[in-house]
Amino acid sequence: MLAGRILFGIGLGNLTVVQNTITTVFFKGRELAVAFGITLTMSRAGSVLNFFISPWLNRMMGYRFVFWLGTGLCGLSWLAAAVYYRLETQAEAAGAMTSGKRRSRSVKCSDLKTFPVNYWLLSVVCALFYSNIFCIHAVIVEMLESLFGMDETLAGIVASTVYFVSIPANLATGCVVDKIGHRAHILLGAVVLMIPIDLVLGLTRLTPVVTLIFMGVCYSLVASTLWTGISLLVEERTVGTAMSISTSIQMVGVGSCNLLVGVIVKATSYTGVMYFFTGIAGAAALLVVVINFFDRSTGRLNKYIAGKKTDAPSPAAETPVPPPATQGLGAEDLLPPLPANMPPP
Repeated sequence: MLAGRILFGIGLGNLTVVQNTITTVFFKGRELAVAFGITLTMSRAGSVLNFFISPWLNRMMGYRFVFWLGTGLCGLSWLAAAVYYRLETQAEAAGAMTSGKRRSRSVKCSDLKTFPVNYWLLSVVCALFYSNIFCIHAVIVEMLESLFGMDETLAGIVASTVYFVSIPANLATGCVVDKIGHRAHILLGAVVLMIPIDLVLGLTRLTPVVTLIFMGVCYSLVASTLWTGISLLVEERTVGTAMSISTSIQMVGVGSCNLLVGVIVKATSYTGVMYFFTGIAGAAALLVVVINFFDRSTGRLNKYIAGKKTDAPSPAAETPVPPPATQGLGAEDLLPPLPANMPPP
């Protein structure tokens, strides 16, 4: 079981990095956040199906059948990757693009020096926020059973609310972010909203569906702003490296948080766990405030609106060529020469 979980984590991390890097290569500017939204929509659709189907299959067919079904789905994913590789190879042969293999380069430690402070802060925010979301979902079925008296089937359906809401919300938030920019401002609002969400979910008996709906909206807003923001902060040639580092930091945070949640549940209760998640959300909110402060000087996150003249220059953008100097020239020097057959005025 432990070896399987390790292999699963390795595959999941690499898949996330490659998927995000491919998205940033093929979609730029106004299409970027929408492309991320479509990718996340497909991922969350699978998560929703898992919450609905897996408990029922486990009762009807047993857990071994569920694992074999998951193996089959992974096989379909591998076939999709093989088809993509074939299409990419054909597109390169036709001169339509440069394949991932040709674009690859050796990773250099000096690349890390080109990453701005806001990139590292975004990576830490990524770890904190996703620890909040993923670690809640690691225990949410048991928590709903304990705090709200639900049975396993109903708890699994309610737990899928976050991912179910994010299916349409990912597309909507992606369109909004591509249209108005303000990534760091939107990110701040989504992270701050997680604080009352955690408190209401853990301290009140308000129907959890309402709280989880808002959590799904926050999840979509963060996904549409954070990952596209990372691609805007680094040079295009280092996007893959930046995504992999951010994903590694995220996985370290989620893994550590899961261990702490287990300890807290045994020592206190699920209410204590929600206090812990509230603290994580508060720390993330403070870091996003700092990110907004630093972004005032560059505007790479908040001022970037694809396709408009207000676009902030990317890190890889060339220095603009200054206009030619005109000081000391007379009016006759600035006028075009007269044709040879035309007499001067």
